[in-house]
Amino acid sequence: MIKEYINPWVIIGYGMMVVSTLLIIAAYHGLDYKNGPIIESLGYILVMVLSYVFFKEKVDRRKIIGYSLILIGVVVFYI
Repeated sequence: MIKEYINPWVIIGYGMMVVSTLLIIAAYHGLDYKNGPIIESLGYILVMVLSYVFFKEKVDRRKIIGYSLILIGVVVFYI
């Protein structure tokens, strides 16, 4: 059981998670607290657009509905 956690890939993964967390903290340093969740939510939409452009991932009706709900939530939250 201990080999699962001493695995080099797991240690690298945890290291990348720590670096990612530190970068997010640094990026949000100058922002208002109200804008943080908005930027985080729009990240999901940015990932969808970039995966469509670069990886030719299909965007079906369910994804469009889901991302539309995210946009509506951002608009309602920001108002």
